[in-house]
Amino acid sequence: RERLERFEDYILKSDPLFSRFEGLSDRLIQYKFHDLDEYLHNETGYGEAANRPVRDVILERLASLLLRYRHSKIMIIAHSMGSIIAYDLLTQPNSPFHIDTLVTVGSPLGQPTIMAKFSSENPVLHKLKTPEGVDRWINIADLDDVVALDPTLNDDYAPNSDGVLPEDIIVKNSYTWEGSKNAHAIFGYLQTPVMAKIIYDFLVKDRSKLLKMLLDKEAWFYDNILKGMEKRRMRCPSRPERIKKHKIKRSRKEEFQYQSDT
Repeated sequence: RERLERFEDYILKSDPLFSRFEGLSDRLIQYKFHDLDEYLHNETGYGEAANRPVRDVILERLASLLLRYRHSKIMIIAHSMGSIIAYDLLTQPNSPFHIDTLVTVGSPLGQPTIMAKFSSENPVLHKLKTPEGVDRWINIADLDDVVALDPTLNDDYAPNSDGVLPEDIIVKNSYTWEGSKNAHAIFGYLQTPVMAKIIYDFLVKDRSKLLKMLLDKEAWFYDNILKGMEKRRMRCPSRPERIKKHKIKRSRKEEFQYQSDT
């Protein structure tokens, strides 16, 4: 993959070749990335926004949500097409958003086909930047994820004014549905220990040492005591005669009818 990426970058450094590649990339997006093609070129076709571009409506909704929580510490977890939308919004001119942690998951943002849509210049020669206002950018990908064809973004992006670059982490997405593996599914990514730690670190960041200690103790108690009790209960279920039956409250009329029926 690394050799292929280097070869692709070498080829696309030529502006004439890149210009030809842009036409090919548009056809590739139409064929392979239907959601992105809709996002970039179509109108919604629904309700009051029927004649408005899909891109404008989605960016407005996301911007409204972030503004609602502008006084809070914000983490964005953006999967697949969501990572494109998040990057698009956060790189808008004069973006007012401050994001503590941006997590891109199974993202196609390493593909020149996609990157070219957010730059008027050749993104291989003139790298796109980490969005301003982002304190940390973590990129998670599985090597078998066909959407994250280029699973590492650190070498594709330039730092923002605070020197922030994407931190690439390779994980194993073991999600399976009806016997078929799907390395791109968000469910599998969210279940990885890496993602759990990222979310935990975000939640306890800037909290007191006492609170961190209590949270750690609570997690230990759940993992070592409650889970063990549940496993033992599942291995040794109670006999039917030992299960307490909850008495159902009935009115006199209902009780008479119940007794008659039984």
